[in-house]
Parts: sequence; structure tokens; C-alpha cells
Amino acid sequence: MNDIEQKWTDYRLRVIPLNAPDFQKIECRRAYYAGAAAVIQMALHFTGQTAQEASRNMQKLRMECERYQAEVTAGRA
Repeated sequence: MNDIEQKWTDYRLRVIPLNAPDFQKIECRRAYYAGAAAVIQMALHFTGQTAQEASRNMQKLRMECERYQAEVTAGRA
């Protein structure tokens, strides 16, 4: 099962122009997988926490992503 690969493919098809240069596609894929690896590392860290601590930390991560999305939408990121 290649869930990360499938999500990458979906992302690539929606976001990266088909005529984008190869270096852009390569760098975007590297960044995508680095982000996936970071999320996995954080999730593994959460396994040592209580359910309440893990929930609180997941909420913080979600809020961080929402703030970043707002910055993107506003053209500041």
C-alpha cells in the first residue's frame, strides 16, 4: 500500500503545473515526503503521551496548519 505516494500524486496533479520543469517537480516531491516524515515522527512522539496530551498537541498542529493556509490564501506565504 502506497498511501503517501497516492497522496503525493493527487497533490502533484492538483498543484504542480504539467509543464513545470523537472527540478521543480523533484524539489516539490522531496518537500512533500519530508513533511510526511515529520508528521510520522510527531505521531510516534505522541504515542508516549496520554490521550489528553496527544489530543492537545494534535490540535496545536492543526491550528498551525490552518494559520499557514490563511497566510497562503492571503498571498503572504
